[in-house]
Amino acid sequence: MSPAAAPPLPLLPLLLVWLSLSWRLRRVGFAAALAELPRALPASSRVPDTAAASTLARRFHRLARRVPGSACLDQALALSCHLRRLGADAHLVIAATRQAGFAAHAWVEIAAQPLDEPDLDSAGYKALSRWPEA
Repeated sequence: MSPAAAPPLPLLPLLLVWLSLSWRLRRVGFAAALAELPRALPASSRVPDTAAASTLARRFHRLARRVPGSACLDQALALSCHLRRLGADAHLVIAATRQAGFAAHAWVEIAAQPLDEPDLDSAGYKALSRWPEA
C-alpha cells in the first residue's frame, strides 16, 4: 500500500505573511524589515518537501502576478519566511544580470533548487546576496 499524498500547503497563511511584509518593506525599508526576521529554523513536525514547496510557490506566484505593484522581492521574501516558519531550509536569493542590459531578480531556493523559476538558467543571473547566509 502506497502512502497517501500529503495535502497541499494552504495559500492563505502565505498571503497574510506577504501582505504584512509588503507593508513593512514600504514602511521601514528592506534592511530594517530583514533585520527583524528570525534566521533560525523552528522545530516542526511537518516540514514541507521540495515538491510541496514548489507547488505552493507556483500557486502564490500565479496569484501575486495579478496584484498591481507586486514585485519579485516582496514575493520571494514572504515565500522564504513562510517556508522557514514551516521548518523548510528556504533561502531568499537576490541576483543580477547584464544580459540585454541590467536586470535584478529575487527568488527562493531549497537545497540550492529554485522554486517556480523555470527560465532562471538561461537568464544568466549571478547571486549577489542570500538570506539567511549559508
